[in-house]
Amino acid sequence: MAGKIAYSNVLSVFPFSNQLHIIQVKWQQLLDTLEFSVSMFPVENGGFLQVSGLTFEFRTNIPSPVKRDEKGMFIGIEGDRRVQKVLIGGKSLDPEDGIRYRASTIPYMTTVMAIPCLLLAKYW
Repeated sequence: MAGKIAYSNVLSVFPFSNQLHIIQVKWQQLLDTLEFSVSMFPVENGGFLQVSGLTFEFRTNIPSPVKRDEKGMFIGIEGDRRVQKVLIGGKSLDPEDGIRYRASTIPYMTTVMAIPCLLLAKYW
């Protein structure tokens, strides 16, 4: 919905003093991040990422291929991926194209959550 946004509106949905970071990520980092995001499903854990401009499906009948270290941090993918049919702007993209995609996040996601694509991303 278009319109003016007041500072008080921003604070009501974004009450913490975090800064918003714009980062660039490669396709593989994006896929790994989505995989990490759904790795705990169906357990509720707050890790399911909210996305915009991107759609994807994931198969709940496949065990999560995400491998974690002893602290629960992402170390890689091993096995069949649950995440399927990733589209950006309604278009399927070539993982080998070398394009970097813009994403935004808060520092918490790259430190505490250890999201793979965000940890490897280059800040602008």
